[in-house]
Parts: sequence; C-alpha cells; structure tokens
Amino acid sequence: MAGRTPVVLHGVSLNIGSASPLDFAYLGKVKELARRVEARWVTDHLCWTGVAGRNTHDLLPCR
Repeated sequence: MAGRTPVVLHGVSLNIGSASPLDFAYLGKVKELARRVEARWVTDHLCWTGVAGRNTHDLLPCR
C-alpha cells in the first residue's frame, strides 16, 4: 500500500495519560497494522481515553 501512497497512522486510544498500564495487546495490534500497511510512522494523543478498562472514545485532558 505505501508503495504508491505514503501511509501515516494516527490513533486516539493509546491512553498514555492514564494511571492504567499500557495495553500491550492493543500496541501489538497497532504494530501489526503499521507493518502490514508499511506506515511511515504512528502517532497518538498524549491524553487518557478511559478508566478501569473502559474506553470513553473521547480524548480526556492530562493535568
């Protein structure tokens, strides 16, 4: 895919600003997708998106 058009992935669910640990299963899926589409890079927001294992599907601010 990236041979014709450069691909950049941007996510909203890394939840890196949360007190919860990183979701390594999610990271593995992102890594596999990036490899499959030959993404030039992968970005995400520095925020939190959920609590207690529940995703709000919204970008919540870090303080």
